[in-house]
Amino acid sequence: MRKILNSHPVWQPDMPSAPGVARNNWFFISGMAGIDDDTAVGFESQVSKAMGRLLSVAADAGACSDDLVKCNVYLKDMDRFEDFDRIYSRYFPNGIVPARYVYEMPDLLGRQEILIEAIGRIGNGKAGPSVCVDSEFFCGRGTASAALKAGNFVFTSAIPPLTADGRSPLVFDDQIRSAAKNMISVVEAAGGKKEDIVKVIVFLKDLDKFDHFNSIYREFFDKDKNPPARSCFGVSSFEIDCEVMLECVAYLGKDRAVLCSPDVPAYNLPFCQGIRAEDMVFVSGQVGCDKKLGGMPSGFEDQMNAVFHNMLSVAKEAGATKADFVRTTGYLVDEKDYEKFKGLYADFWGSYLPASICFKVSGISYDYAMEIDSHVVLERK
Repeated sequence: MRKILNSHPVWQPDMPSAPGVARNNWFFISGMAGIDDDTAVGFESQVSKAMGRLLSVAADAGACSDDLVKCNVYLKDMDRFEDFDRIYSRYFPNGIVPARYVYEMPDLLGRQEILIEAIGRIGNGKAGPSVCVDSEFFCGRGTASAALKAGNFVFTSAIPPLTADGRSPLVFDDQIRSAAKNMISVVEAAGGKKEDIVKVIVFLKDLDKFDHFNSIYREFFDKDKNPPARSCFGVSSFEIDCEVMLECVAYLGKDRAVLCSPDVPAYNLPFCQGIRAEDMVFVSGQVGCDKKLGGMPSGFEDQMNAVFHNMLSVAKEAGATKADFVRTTGYLVDEKDYEKFKGLYADFWGSYLPASICFKVSGISYDYAMEIDSHVVLERK
């Protein structure tokens, strides 16, 4: 059963979304801020309030901080990272620390200095508790596990391209290879292998290098050898001085299927449209490419309608409908499109709003106006 998590008084985001969505033993929490519309709050208070709101939504699913498997953190100013991490660490007193990424997003709206979203899994019954994974290949900063294993799933943190001496290679090609090798090594530390990776998220500092990135990425995930689903977007700054980071979800079981819809454009790129693993469906980030048109529509609304069509078409291959989407992340290139995005988004989902977050990014591949990344959880029979 799909449950909307909203029984606690939490901040209602400007983005049309459910504060959280739970299905089966999974739960997904929208991006939580630490301000109210009429209140000026300092940074440290914002962190505390955002985490308090996030855990309040989790409590509506019967969960606590130990049940979080992945947190995504967006900071307006990366110089506040140490202050953020010091406060964030207080919320995990039992040592079960989720995987995490932290990125600088200078264009967070208004007075917001931080947004935090999360994925969680309640470890009860046959599911078993989550297990933190350590790895010498992680080299991350602050309060984060290299990966967190939840049942048959492994969620990694954002993996930097650091070598054994703790430095990032100077050459972009070597950074890509180092990040990919480190990510695979973290999955191996969790008991998996490269072929178990079902979803990768790519973070690039310069989207003009997208094609070149793919030429190296193919060394690890070729399009003709069952590559994982994937999303990619640009960020302005990382925790360390580098040009690329990678993160992934791996599935260590056997109940999986690659999804391919005839109604979605086929790209000559090293990723698949989506993968179903047990009750989870990982849909690749969709851009506004219209297969019938044979390319990108000129208008924003037409691009966004193409995104929705593509997302739903891939999910349908796993037997899913709108009601099965539990989380989306929207990436916008131009902030002026935000109001149009919100209106179209609310109209499309209607009463089935997922947990969501949307923000301006530094770029999307091939000059598309937006990309939407999504998760689906199928109802267990």
